[in-house]
Amino acid sequence: MRGKKRKQHTLGHYEKDILDHLTTGDVLMSALLSGRSVRAFYREARKRARIRSQRKRSIEGLANKGLVETQGDIVYLTQKGKELQQILQSKTGPEGTWDESWWIVMYDIPTSINAFRFELRRILIQSGFRKLQHSVWIHPRPCLELEFLMRAHPRLSKYIRYLKAPPFTHMKTITDWKKLSAV
Repeated sequence: MRGKKRKQHTLGHYEKDILDHLTTGDVLMSALLSGRSVRAFYREARKRARIRSQRKRSIEGLANKGLVETQGDIVYLTQKGKELQQILQSKTGPEGTWDESWWIVMYDIPTSINAFRFELRRILIQSGFRKLQHSVWIHPRPCLELEFLMRAHPRLSKYIRYLKAPPFTHMKTITDWKKLSAV
């Protein structure tokens, strides 16, 4: 006895395509109408609005400090902004680029202009200089911020000596420099 043959339901190319599109559309429609997706949409919109607001406030802050100028949607660096950009780029330079010479700062600023002494020490510390002696600081790379300070206040240059020196007895490598006090 032979069993009855079942009739197979085969779908053609067009029928499969129609069912695929209907299924995808139905899934998409149900996802869009669900409460979760609406919340996700608004959460993303709030996140983007917050980022735009933060960027706008940052640009306004930089403009108030005189670092940038705005003309419509275009933002330009001022001269002061360009100097700060150079300083920041010099601080983030690659660690491995040492030309085997030291940049030494020696100063003897009178107490009558104490504010400049504090400003100089702040620059030296932030730039990563190490204290060699009381008023003698050393670093393996030049400091643009110090150069800008000396250019901005020419009367300070008679109290500050900033020079490039070859390695000397107890300062031959970067590891010798790292052993010094970072203050």
